[in-house]
Amino acid sequence: MTNAAQIQPTLPAERPVIEPFFLPREQTKHVLGDMGETTYWDYVNQGLLPVVYAGRKVLNPYPAVKALAARIAAGELAAPRGLPDHATAKSIASRRLNPPKRRKRRSRRAVVQSELTA
Repeated sequence: MTNAAQIQPTLPAERPVIEPFFLPREQTKHVLGDMGETTYWDYVNQGLLPVVYAGRKVLNPYPAVKALAARIAAGELAAPRGLPDHATAKSIASRRLNPPKRRKRRSRRAVVQSELTA
């Protein structure tokens, strides 16, 4: 018989970490700090985050997501402004002074009780 002290437990060999090739859009937004749709698409439109389409599904290459996450963590990137590239200071000021009018709701015709019984 062998003593319990003589038995050496064998540990399984460590497995290498397998990185994915692509991340879905929702997971990419989570990895980059739970960003919203507007910020995500601003990074895509600026060319900082490449996009691959698989049917209707939007995927991002994992190495590009890691690189962008490192740049955001280092503070190299300012938050996107969220304004279109073609917006000028004049058009923005005009929008503030003259906001678009809200659409009016159509009024519903009142139903008279006598119409219901007729």
